[in-house]
Order: sequence, then structure tokens, then C-alpha cells
Amino acid sequence: MLLSTALLLVLDPAVAGPERSTDSLASTGWERSSWSLRRRADRRFFRTENEYATHYITGYSAIPLPKRTGYYKNTLVSLNAVSYGITEHLRISAALDLFSLLRWRPEGPVFNTALHVGGSVSDVVHLGVSASYLNVRIPAGVEVPDEAEVPSGVMMGLATATFGSTSNNLTVAVGWTHDGKEAGRGPVVNLSGAFRLVGDVMLITEHWGFFDEERNFLVHGLGVRFLGRDLAMDIGLMYDKEVTSLVTPIGLPFASATLNF
Repeated sequence: MLLSTALLLVLDPAVAGPERSTDSLASTGWERSSWSLRRRADRRFFRTENEYATHYITGYSAIPLPKRTGYYKNTLVSLNAVSYGITEHLRISAALDLFSLLRWRPEGPVFNTALHVGGSVSDVVHLGVSASYLNVRIPAGVEVPDEAEVPSGVMMGLATATFGSTSNNLTVAVGWTHDGKEAGRGPVVNLSGAFRLVGDVMLITEHWGFFDEERNFLVHGLGVRFLGRDLAMDIGLMYDKEVTSLVTPIGLPFASATLNF
């Protein structure tokens, strides 16, 4: 007992002093062991800052994209999207479906462009508006009556509000569509959310409602996002009764990768 005490005094003279600072505590074996355990626990449940909170599966939140930063997102190889923050409150986005280039039609490929304006009112309240254009095309094999007029594209305006932090947030967006000749006969509603499950794993969900007097079009999405410092991976499922349900009874599985720059 005396020998062990003497060795402790030699190796750590601060133990003998009447006052013991935090620095001296950090030098003891007990504290080093405790720190090592905490470090291993932190590695096991590492929490990367979520730098992907500006978007969900296909839609966007009102959380602003920092100035001169952006991301590239690839979904199922075919769909390529990019978004860039011009200022702290203004960003632009664009997307192109490569597979739609393989079977060329007069209306051109499927692509999307968008302009977003917004900012943070507080740490947990974010507001924004956006205007977008989607160039659409009739899928191959679908017969269209000769007298029917099919618009080449659809414009959409949305007012968006996001509540919460980058780790847990909920977005509500309401807007309207216009095909260049007349406005839609009902509103567009979007409800999306992202919630951290554990460590660097997040649940993402996205729901769209295109309401019309004759027929509503509803799309639902659910997935998991794996966070990394510069790269995130999403896997999940999109479902609607008219299109994706033709792929599988439960909808269209998807996988995407997002690279920050």
C-alpha cells in the first residue's frame, strides 16, 4: 500500500497538493480510462452535422443553402440534380433525366429548373418561396387522342415553411400550378420531414398532393438517409396509384447519392 502510494506521488506530484485542478485530474489513469471509454462511445454513435437539411427526396425545405455552397444529387443513375447558393437567401436548382434523352420526342427530355428565396426567422423557423418549371413528356406507349392538347411543361409556385432544426424538421408547402395557358384547378400541397433516428441515420418522408376537381394525384415517399461529411446516401420507396405502382405493387424503390461542394 505504501509502495503504491509513493509511486503515485512520484508519477503524479499534483496528487499530494491540497488543491487539485481539472488539468491534474485529466492526467490520472482513472480519468484517461474514462475519456477513452467516452471516445469509443462517441465513435460508435457519431453524429455528423446534417448538411443536407435543405432537401428531402425530391422536394426542398426552407432551410437556406449557405452562400457559394451546393450539392450534386444522383438518383438511380438517370436523374441528376444540382443546387447552388448564390447568396445566403437565394439559390438555384436544376435537374435532368438522362433516360428521357434516349427516346427523343418533340417535347424534349424531362428536366426541371427552380429558383428559391428565403431565410431563417429563428433557429427553428425558416420561411421561403420558390418558382419552378418542369418539362414533362408523355411516357412511351401511352396513347393520346388527336384532339387533346398536352402541355409541354408545368410551372409551379410554392410558399414554404420549415419548423425545427437540421436534425429534426417538418416542412409544409402550399402553392399552385400553371401550364402556360391556364392555372390548375386545385392547389398543390407538400408535407415533408426529416428526423434523426440514431447517430448518422435519418428518416426522411415526403408527400405531395396535386388536387383537382376531377381527380387528385397523390405521391408518397419514405426513406432512410445515411449522413457523411461530404456524401450522403438515401434509400427508400416512392408510391402513387398511377405510375410507380406499375413498377412494383408497393411502388418504386430508389437509391440516391448526394455530394456536397
